[in-house]
Amino acid sequence: MKSVKAKLALDKAGQLSPGPEIVADCLKAYEEAGEIAFGNEADRAMLVRPYSNISEDGKPTPAGRYTGAERRIFSGAMPE
Repeated sequence: MKSVKAKLALDKAGQLSPGPEIVADCLKAYEEAGEIAFGNEADRAMLVRPYSNISEDGKPTPAGRYTGAERRIFSGAMPE
């Protein structure tokens, strides 16, 4: 199976062109998958959604409410 990078356009130096911007939701597996697929050749960030009323294991309870958003940048520079 071809890697993700092998399927995208590359410039003469072998870099992704244009460099992709990837924003994922808060699934932990996306952070590792983005690192494996793109490394530092893509701008990668995660949108973290905190909730009120979380359980002891860190999951929102049925009474929990979305309280905002936080962007975590893993690689590159994401625009505001």
